[in-house]
Amino acid sequence: MLETTHRRIAEEIAKILELSERETNLLETGSIHPDNWADFPHHQGKEMEIAENILNARKLYLEKDDECFFRLGVALHYIADRWTYRPRTSEKHNEWEELIEKAPILDNSQLEEVIKKMPMPSKEVDANLAQLRIFKSLVEFAFVKIDPKKYERVALEEAAARELMELRGYGLLKREEIKIDSESIESLIRESEDLDKLGRYALTLTGPFSPSLFPLNIITLTVNTRDDTRKVLIWCVLTQKLIEGDWLLRRMKRVMKESGAENGIMITSGRFTQEAQVFRMRTPLDLRIVTHDLCVSIAPHVFRLSTWSNPIIDVNFAYRVCLEVARLVFS
Repeated sequence: MLETTHRRIAEEIAKILELSERETNLLETGSIHPDNWADFPHHQGKEMEIAENILNARKLYLEKDDECFFRLGVALHYIADRWTYRPRTSEKHNEWEELIEKAPILDNSQLEEVIKKMPMPSKEVDANLAQLRIFKSLVEFAFVKIDPKKYERVALEEAAARELMELRGYGLLKREEIKIDSESIESLIRESEDLDKLGRYALTLTGPFSPSLFPLNIITLTVNTRDDTRKVLIWCVLTQKLIEGDWLLRRMKRVMKESGAENGIMITSGRFTQEAQVFRMRTPLDLRIVTHDLCVSIAPHVFRLSTWSNPIIDVNFAYRVCLEVARLVFS
């Protein structure tokens, strides 16, 4: 998106949330700042940046630090760019962004009428209309608020898991606590039939197997879906440290296979490296980071239900996702 479009979205959000002039300026500044860093592309691969800036914004907001508005603006920039259709040539891309800048931000009834009249197949019209109706619920699935009063003696990671279970209607089948130490990692390496499957750090106790990470305590929750048709494995990894490589995800995938779980969710107060994010894209795993009272998925936050778009859809859908995220962070 163009700088002017990012500013326009930030201004509209500031009006809805009744931000002060200073808060609005900080939100706008953050929303255009990533283009100064030239860390392109912004349309994909920025899941970690989105998650970390949202979590930082929430933390700063609770501390009454007005830098929260700048940090959220940065996250909204990346989120908005994810919703911009991306033609293959830079010339067409620039032209598309200019059309987005000219497109108005509409209310739901106006946008619904515009979508119905767009020259696209009926199933794509229906998909875009469905997307319009479920933005809030989609955002709530990607960003889960935690009520600290409910979980005074529960680890933050497990509290986030419990809130997610309640939101999705999961039923608890089994809860276990496990500990991974450096010795078990060495055993895992020796027992593996294919060392490459453990990730590129598998033959050393440096990198992800640094002694400082261990022992690694994990609370495992095996749950079933609301309709009792699928089993889901949730790992609450109790650490605030960086988890390098993809070895832990590969370990979880193995346990998922052994337990018959179709999907997995890993929640931690730590951070993941690029290897973990790349591995997640090839597996049914949802990686989530939690801090204070907010748990954020680093999977793409809100999937588009239709591959057909239009400049009006782009700017209005981007605005709605950003607005719901801002409401969540500043609530």
